[in-house]
Amino acid sequence: MSDTKDSKLHFRNYTPRDPRLKKLMLPKPEIPKIEIEIDTEIIKKTHGQIDLTVITPKRETMDLKRDIQDKLAILDKRTEKALAQLSISRKQKT
Repeated sequence: MSDTKDSKLHFRNYTPRDPRLKKLMLPKPEIPKIEIEIDTEIIKKTHGQIDLTVITPKRETMDLKRDIQDKLAILDKRTEKALAQLSISRKQKT
């Protein structure tokens, strides 16, 4: 540890607690703000008029229905089984 100036050790994501090792930290990289560039390009190409119907899905619940379709199929089977058991138990009582 006494030879920290000549070492090739560098810290990118880790922040060391030792003050001698903190000198070996690399500066955080600058991330370009591309959101502003993208927004300006969109505005240029659409002449300032953005059609929100293109961005939003046509049916809002389409994703939700697709995600829970497997679970609903299982519940449908269980419901049918429960109804069948109820009808059998009612027939046995009469």
